[in-house]
Amino acid sequence: MVSRRTQRVASTVQRSLAALLLQDPEFARAAVVTVELNADLGTARVYIDNALPLIEQLNVAAPRLRTRLAATLMLRNTPRLKFIPCGPSSQGA
Repeated sequence: MVSRRTQRVASTVQRSLAALLLQDPEFARAAVVTVELNADLGTARVYIDNALPLIEQLNVAAPRLRTRLAATLMLRNTPRLKFIPCGPSSQGA
């Protein structure tokens, strides 16, 4: 069972990260589908659509994106980001 706080923080991370990715021309075409946080809010699994070729680049840029995300979130600790592909393009058809 996911707590309300976890859901609220995940929603905030999703909105803020989507805005950050739109500002970055390198990742502008990546769409954040959903964000899942673990119970201690330490790690965020970010599901991305339309960005299978960008997943590796996003994971390399994750520390930089986490730093930028920390500037917009009012959290004591910003979760580590792990980008995961989703959607039909991630099936490898």
